[in-house]
Amino acid sequence: MLGLICFFPCFYIGETLAADLPKAGVILPEIRLESPSKKTELRYLGLGPGKTFTPEHVDAKMVLIEILGVYCPECHRQMPVLNQLFNWIERDPLRSKKVKLMALAAGATAKEVDYFKKEHRISFPVIKDQYFNKKAK
Repeated sequence: MLGLICFFPCFYIGETLAADLPKAGVILPEIRLESPSKKTELRYLGLGPGKTFTPEHVDAKMVLIEILGVYCPECHRQMPVLNQLFNWIERDPLRSKKVKLMALAAGATAKEVDYFKKEHRISFPVIKDQYFNKKAK
């Protein structure tokens, strides 16, 4: 069984969306994401070819997903901590096989994600989700 931990401290969740949040013990619905375009990121996540993937496809026992906004000031401030977390995970060969870190850039385009990754020197995959706002409505 895959352990999945999502972090999204910087998002305001409106009343309508908050009413739909899962309760404790409820299994989350399948999350289908666009596959990374970089081969290094596909290799890091243990993914084969394909346009989309789910966290269950990631070759790890636990997947940490940071949900961020490229225009969110708090998200920018927390990137050094996430980079440190990624480096800590990767320093231990046993830990790096069991735990993978990735981010989901809600509402972002590929160009915005590339800029964000370059600005913060991010080595872990940041997956764009340009349709985030459309799904939430």
